[in-house]
Amino acid sequence: TTLFRSDDVMDVYQRMAKDPNVDTNRVFLYGASAETGRISQLLLEKPELWRGVITFSPSGLPNLPDTTHVSGMLVVVGKDEGNAVTQRWIKYQDEATRNGIQMDLVFQNGAQHISRSIGTELERAENFSKFLSEN
Repeated sequence: TTLFRSDDVMDVYQRMAKDPNVDTNRVFLYGASAETGRISQLLLEKPELWRGVITFSPSGLPNLPDTTHVSGMLVVVGKDEGNAVTQRWIKYQDEATRNGIQMDLVFQNGAQHISRSIGTELERAENFSKFLSEN
């Protein structure tokens, strides 16, 4: 699997920003698993461009005091990843709340870090759609 590069994301952003039908005030960064490290980098480099963050099975997320400009975060984690992972994300959500960041944290039953079931993918799509419609 090839991870995206920050330059690639910025190239796509610049192209889309030229389209008058694209609302550049509603751009979210999206990533899964190891890609979330790149999201952290982009949030730090260009904080004014991103409205929020959407991640599935993240391996990590940015330092929260550095992201107080984002309006919302969606983090979807497999519940079968274990109690330590669950507790880590609950703690992160609590910290996000203390920093004034709305974070939707979803634990998917029967899902691990990498899950390929139709049910898991459907639930992720529903979470994704709901989050975007509310943000």
